[in-house]
Amino acid sequence: ARAGRGLATGRIYDRAGSLVASVAQEIMVRVPDGR
Repeated sequence: ARAGRGLATGRIYDRAGSLVASVAQEIMVRVPDGR
């Protein structure tokens, strides 16, 4: 494969255990020709 994709997700809770945020980050990796 010459390129790849990934997805990371996470959840952030406060000290009481309540969900306060959810996050997601997508990444694409491309390898230059000749490597």
